[in-house]
Amino acid sequence: MTHEIDAPHLEGMRRWAQTLPSQVRPRLERVDSFERVVENASTVWKFLLASDDLEALDACELAIGSRSEFECVRSFHGRSDISRAGNTKGQRLAEFIRQQGIHPQEVIAFGDQHNDREMLELAGLGVAMGNGHPSLQELANCVTGSNDSDGIAEVLRRFVLTDL
Repeated sequence: MTHEIDAPHLEGMRRWAQTLPSQVRPRLERVDSFERVVENASTVWKFLLASDDLEALDACELAIGSRSEFECVRSFHGRSDISRAGNTKGQRLAEFIRQQGIHPQEVIAFGDQHNDREMLELAGLGVAMGNGHPSLQELANCVTGSNDSDGIAEVLRRFVLTDL
């Protein structure tokens, strides 16, 4: 993951990344120029736009989203994910389900922001986090504790580990 500007949310992401095993830990790297990174990259999965100016962010999303090859979705307040059209969490989950030969009703998906909407709609049990966006909580089958609590464990104990 590369970034040009050190934003406050990146420090939290760095702390979180350090809690993960090294083989799955994302690498966060500050770069001088995104243009150079893109020119030399074989693959770009997504861009993240971040701004406290929500009107400017809305306008940028509209301009980018009007191009058929891209889509924009809010991933947090003041942040928007830009990716190739169809490269969403929901599409990746649908692909995984097909590959595994399982039915969506057998899947639990957890989410907290707009970019999780497709996953929660696809899964047999869509669970919104307690600190998630209110619109996501409204469409979810249930709401659990926040990202900073044992909310996921609570759902797994309730719906998966019922015999323990």
